[in-house]
Amino acid sequence: MKISRAKIEGYEFTTKKGKYYEGKGVDAALEEIADDVEELLDELHEQNKRIRELENREKDVTEALLMVKKLSQEIIERAKSEAEKAVMEKAAEVLTLKEEIAELKTLRDNYKKELLAEINTISAKTREAVDNIGE
Repeated sequence: MKISRAKIEGYEFTTKKGKYYEGKGVDAALEEIADDVEELLDELHEQNKRIRELENREKDVTEALLMVKKLSQEIIERAKSEAEKAVMEKAAEVLTLKEEIAELKTLRDNYKKELLAEINTISAKTREAVDNIGE
């Protein structure tokens, strides 16, 4: 049984001449208490060792979590940067396509004007030729 208040209070010693405790009984009690105290100190040492191990593990886990947090932030930043780059590239492509569409519309309008001018010229020449035939 480990040392406790009840155990210590439970010791009974025989007395010599009514005044002094017998040495053997006291020595045996002290030996028993010393053994219990030594056992408790060993347990305390083991518990302290376990606490240090757990503190080291906690430190390692904390460092790992910080590293994971930093890495995840870097990944997020890289992903944001790549997304922004992709958006900018697509915006540039859209702008280029809009410019090309505007150029094509201008070419179409110019071609349409030239074609109408050509049709009008042919139509005028045809009318002139028809008019000349009747004369």
